[in-house]
Amino acid sequence: MFLIIVALPLVAVLAPHGLVIVFAAAALLALTNARMRAAAAIWLRPSPMTAVLGLALVWMLIASFWSPDLGHSLRVWASVTAIFVGGMVLIAAAGAFTPAESRMANTALSAAGVLLALLIAVEIAFDNALVGVARELIGYQGGAVTANNINGATALLAVLAAPLARALHDRFGAPASLAMAIGAIVVLWFAPMEAALAAILAASLMVVLVLRWPRPVLAIVMIVFAVGLVCAPLIPHYLLGAVLGDDVSEVLPSAWRHRVLIWQFVAERIGEKPLFGWGFDAARNIPGNRDLLFEGAAALPLHPHNGVLQLWLELGPLGAALGLALALLVMARLRRAPPINAAVGAGVLAAWAIFALVSYGAWHNWWLVVPWLGAAMCTVTIPARDA
Repeated sequence: MFLIIVALPLVAVLAPHGLVIVFAAAALLALTNARMRAAAAIWLRPSPMTAVLGLALVWMLIASFWSPDLGHSLRVWASVTAIFVGGMVLIAAAGAFTPAESRMANTALSAAGVLLALLIAVEIAFDNALVGVARELIGYQGGAVTANNINGATALLAVLAAPLARALHDRFGAPASLAMAIGAIVVLWFAPMEAALAAILAASLMVVLVLRWPRPVLAIVMIVFAVGLVCAPLIPHYLLGAVLGDDVSEVLPSAWRHRVLIWQFVAERIGEKPLFGWGFDAARNIPGNRDLLFEGAAALPLHPHNGVLQLWLELGPLGAALGLALALLVMARLRRAPPINAAVGAGVLAAWAIFALVSYGAWHNWWLVVPWLGAAMCTVTIPARDA
């Protein structure tokens, strides 16, 4: 866990996809410690959470066999399985910290959060200068550095802001925590990805609401999410279509118009295979996915930019039901937690959900480790407060 905390700022800014490597190394290092190994064994015992995760992995594996590209789907399934197991190991390891280790981890988290925000600010202000220097040093010959190179780091800051701010609160007091939260919002205000600002604002609002009314707010969130997931295939045409009208080009800017048209295309494809879906990680090979909706805008570029629709598209109603069950179990656990713990966890989920619903694909490995990392960081902060 310490490895991820120490490496987080530089990895997030310079090579966010490298987070997967650091994540795997941290999980393996945790298993070398007998105390953390014992905690991981307890976490991996049969429980409603592990049962749902296990069933989800089994269904993903089965659904790989009718995916258009079996080999690719099996490779993605193997990586997703490893991430699920590694995530549970890291959460267990974080929960097994001694009070002294928790204090050290919170100090490291505090420093990592401040450094991450500062590095992002530098990159935004100086056109990704750090990434440019790093690429020159290693002789990188890939694509040119653009403003969007910082998107991964801004997404991480938005999702992890709540536990990072809590770590500062526990080690240095409320003013430091508030300064971190405000500073992160200001930095993301200038970020090129609009979703990053929306995510941290959603996280901040969720933290405040759950601190004030923990159980009612979480109950409302559970109901809204459940209704939204069940109705997801109907929303692109029946709700968005009714609100935006037939010609979305007159209502929305290009990027959001593309999103809405992608979601409508995906909803139509869901209707073609409503029982079992198109197969695990099949979105990149759906018939018609390369058709142009308008100039430069493919009907389905790699993934639907909406995790819920991707579950329906690839895994059918059973996959959506398992996703709903997992979400409800997480929310139920938060409802049983003390308000501060519930608020921080809900903040992580709110920010992650924003990106999951409008930005990243469900199975992007670097992105899939983020909620596990957020959960582990939330766990790290709990014993430090109680110690």
